Amino acid sequence: MKRQTSLTAFYEVQQIVGFRQTQVYEAFESLQNATNSEIADWLDWSINRVTPRTYELRELEMLEFSERRTCQVTGRKAIAWRIKRKRFKMYDTRTT
Repeated sequence: MKRQTSLTAFYEVQQIVGFRQTQVYEAFESLQNATNSEIADWLDWSINRVTPRTYELRELEMLEFSERRTCQVTGRKAIAWRIKRKRFKMYDTRTT
């Protein structure tokens, strides 16, 4: 039963992760350990576009807490996140 539950969860998440979440996830792949402000700077987005995507990826258990440190963008203490689970099928950002 556990295997079926895991497969069901896998297919549900596979359909939920969208284009913007994929872009944020790929930024975390590149930076490995980053704050929301560092991701926003990397993507050249406003922080208001990044923070909800980070939250969504955390809710999907794809990101996790890494450490509390000084952000390289703001100079303030902030939470840095890292990839918890390697990705599976997500949108291909190279085609758009």
